[in-house]
Amino acid sequence: MVRPTPRHSVDFSRRELAAAWRTVRRGEALEGAEQASFSRRFASFIGVRHALPVASGRLGLFLILKARGYAPGSEILLSAYNFYVVAGIVRECGLIPVFVDIETRTFNIDPAKAESSITPRTRAILVTHMFGHPCDVEALQDTAARHGMDIIEDCAHSCGATYKEKRTGALSRAALFSFSLLKVPTTLGGGMITTDDDALYQAMQRRTAALGYDRRRLLRAMIKGTACWAVSHPWLFPFLGFLPFLAIKTFAPGLEVRFLGGVPRGRYPFCLQNQVQFTNLQSALGIAQLERIEEMIARKRAIAALYDEALAGLPGVSIPREAVDVRGSRLYYSLLVDDAGRLSRRLCRRGIDAALSEFTDCSRWAQDAAPCPHARHVEEHILRLPNSSSLSLKEAERIARAVRCCV
Repeated sequence: MVRPTPRHSVDFSRRELAAAWRTVRRGEALEGAEQASFSRRFASFIGVRHALPVASGRLGLFLILKARGYAPGSEILLSAYNFYVVAGIVRECGLIPVFVDIETRTFNIDPAKAESSITPRTRAILVTHMFGHPCDVEALQDTAARHGMDIIEDCAHSCGATYKEKRTGALSRAALFSFSLLKVPTTLGGGMITTDDDALYQAMQRRTAALGYDRRRLLRAMIKGTACWAVSHPWLFPFLGFLPFLAIKTFAPGLEVRFLGGVPRGRYPFCLQNQVQFTNLQSALGIAQLERIEEMIARKRAIAALYDEALAGLPGVSIPREAVDVRGSRLYYSLLVDDAGRLSRRLCRRGIDAALSEFTDCSRWAQDAAPCPHARHVEEHILRLPNSSSLSLKEAERIARAVRCCV
């Protein structure tokens, strides 16, 4: 019997875990020298002057919007195909999210439709590099410059990706990154803000300076990280992860997207006073992961290239295409199929944990939003194939063959 394959895995090396454990033994899990070192190294890696570690990518977006001081009721353009929490944070800042349809080739915001959505109240375009594929930043920068607006990058998926040989996170006034468990790099949660704007950096730094540390929260993150590592480990996944996923897909397929968290649950509460500092233990993990981030991205890109070639021309399947002058991180590999739910179930019966997406057409949850048919189409037809950096090319070949058999 073929061993089941998880859609993603938590990728920690022994060296990285040892670096984290050393901070615990020294009594420096919360505060220590690694914090400043990680900020410097990350800023150098991205190619900016400042990097500010934060407790989450969500906090990063909140801080950027607050520090920019946009007037209440100002409009922020963002991709309609998105995670609903992003729009929730925009609203929590007293701003209005305006949803813009996407390009189905890249799943990113359509620059032409962004320009047609601008009004006198528009102040910024929030650019999400979906699944690690950089947006057409040059076209968006031209639009923003003509209208006197900001570009803010959401790089939650794109750490290490480049657009015209410049890394995402260095293409805008400010950018946010996420280091949650399935990201590259990962630090048991957390995130980063990058910017070349000295005044903006200082304003955000002042807002985080008063935040404290929470030992219990760090312990919960470590326990959660260990559990997710165990569930997604290639040798443990068949017993801890696969059977529950198979049961859900077989008997309650509607629960999958709800379990993933893609359905809005009313107002999204966010309070700065409830946030905490990014810890020294997380910084130690981040430093170690940065040293092999290119290796992890190269493996993901090799797997994606294999899928691209193997699935090209398959009837009923549309595969993403990388734009010219772009080197994506390929964090997630997603394709469009006629019946994503059916294909997901058929692959699951072959031991392949192919996932529906937690991202949705957010415009359909908003009142008076213009319809975004491309975002709706992607939401209804997208399927994510396993693409972890621990996946072997031999396993990827088996997955590609299974897709061709099951479509």
